[in-house]
Amino acid sequence: MPSNTSAFGVCALSLAACWPRCFAQDNSTYSLGRLSDWDYLCGEYSTPCQKVAHIPYGPDIWLSTEWSYGGDYSFSRRERGFFNRTACETGEPWLELSYEGDWSDIGAARNSPASHAKIDVKSVWLKLWQEKVCLEQVDGDIRCMNTSSAIQTLCPCNGWDWGNDGQPRQRNIGMFCMPREQCPIIHEVYLQQSHHQSYSADSTQACFSPPSSGKTRGWDYPDPEICYEKQSPGRCSTPVAGSMRQCHHVLLQVTLLMIVWPAGL
Repeated sequence: MPSNTSAFGVCALSLAACWPRCFAQDNSTYSLGRLSDWDYLCGEYSTPCQKVAHIPYGPDIWLSTEWSYGGDYSFSRRERGFFNRTACETGEPWLELSYEGDWSDIGAARNSPASHAKIDVKSVWLKLWQEKVCLEQVDGDIRCMNTSSAIQTLCPCNGWDWGNDGQPRQRNIGMFCMPREQCPIIHEVYLQQSHHQSYSADSTQACFSPPSSGKTRGWDYPDPEICYEKQSPGRCSTPVAGSMRQCHHVLLQVTLLMIVWPAGL
């Protein structure tokens, strides 16, 4: 990968300014005969409440997600996790993961109509909204979970207390939870990591393959794309106002819950 693909925010937002960068690609992987959809990637996207998993003998896992690609090559994502549909629809999460970074245009693929982008994660926040969550079971019993203790186990963060007298507590993982052993799941998947993604886009929507830490899975052999409407039509050369700055990822929420639920928390 050429070094100039990581110079985020340096190129102007017009196609003319991007021209040299868009064509400085490896001939074995990328097409030199057409431009990528980079100018149409910018925008704000979201998914509504959706059930993504079920923990055996436990609750369903619901998620809502928001993310954005900025005209200044900034990227942000927020995922909120819930234990049931009602909590999701009323906006009462128990856990939230946010991360920010930069995205770069890698160019158009040679052997497919897709375009390729790379996301470099710079900052990650983990936010515990509720220290205890109580749920009604199928038999009518109420089961309560100490979510604060669960997060403390997964991310000790050098002894920083995740409790906050019932108020939300947020930690910048890079500042409070170093070295990586202090919150390994975040460091391994997100913080200072690169995600590779295939996509196609126009002014009203974009279709994304799931991001991958590897180039082969993310670019050469990506999973099928899923399409999302933009919150408002736009292009990178005409930046969308009010680009959000915080975001999250599904993988962490499901992984955390699958780990903590069998512990009887």
